[in-house]
Amino acid sequence: MNEILLLREDKSAIDAIIKKVPKVVFKHIFIIKKHLYATDGRIALRIFLDSITLSDGVYEILKSEKFGGGFMKLMVTEVPDVTAPDIETIFARIERLPKERQTMNHLEINKDDITLTRAVILLYKETGNVYSLQFLKCLAPYCAQWAVVAYKKDQSVVLERGKACAIIMPFVLD
Repeated sequence: MNEILLLREDKSAIDAIIKKVPKVVFKHIFIIKKHLYATDGRIALRIFLDSITLSDGVYEILKSEKFGGGFMKLMVTEVPDVTAPDIETIFARIERLPKERQTMNHLEINKDDITLTRAVILLYKETGNVYSLQFLKCLAPYCAQWAVVAYKKDQSVVLERGKACAIIMPFVLD
């Protein structure tokens, strides 16, 4: 059994993403090059962990406990027979985006429904795409401003906040 130390809001966001997923592969977290990834196939969260000592791979969260100072300690075990989705490639494309497309707007995402609804409306006005309130609710534990980094019509939006980065797929309206 291995341990990972995370901020409470990171753990809450991960839980919000992976606990609602029926697929077995998405109920795990992925460690790739000092980044922790969680996804349900429509929203992906990446958290940079500079102090992580685990090798790259797929991990199952066995239990978590409060650690103090706003941290949670996760007890994880590697799952050797599960293959991680190619999530790193998606995030790598984001890092190569032209600088003029970054930090277009800031978006407040909090736990209350009014702020979340406002975020959905602002994202629609900014991008022309419709994003699910449920996906934005996964980021609500942070109670923070997110930078809208990049987007394209009928494609995902990229949000960043400190060491966390999220990609949310839009609804495609016909």
